[in-house]
Amino acid sequence: MSDHNSITQFVQKVVSGEWPVAILFGASGGVGRSCARMLTRRGFATVLTGRNEQTLKAEAAKLSGMGGPPSLPYALDLCDPSAIQTLAIELNPLNTVSVIILSAGITSNETTDMEFEEVQRVIATNLVSVHVQDL
Repeated sequence: MSDHNSITQFVQKVVSGEWPVAILFGASGGVGRSCARMLTRRGFATVLTGRNEQTLKAEAAKLSGMGGPPSLPYALDLCDPSAIQTLAIELNPLNTVSVIILSAGITSNETTDMEFEEVQRVIATNLVSVHVQDL
């Protein structure tokens, strides 16, 4: 999760700059990161979510350094409904979000020897977390 001050500054920048907003779930790599870069180039302020806070911060710094709209790194676990609700509450002052991209997904290199807990984590992230729009 981002600190409250970072979120407040992001909201103020977005509102004053009148940028459309995109929230990307799974933005720390792969499809999510690529989409974030494309949306930033097209003038969207981005909220980058994922589990890896350091990676999200580095990517947000790159995107913000492009000279366009702001980018907010926001570490969370999509399998935690309360984390999604907190994000929604904190971004509520924006009043609108133009784009939501659900690109979070994980895998394991050892699919035949996975422990039960790992199987549950993969299923929760890849299948159950897509119901984030229900919150």
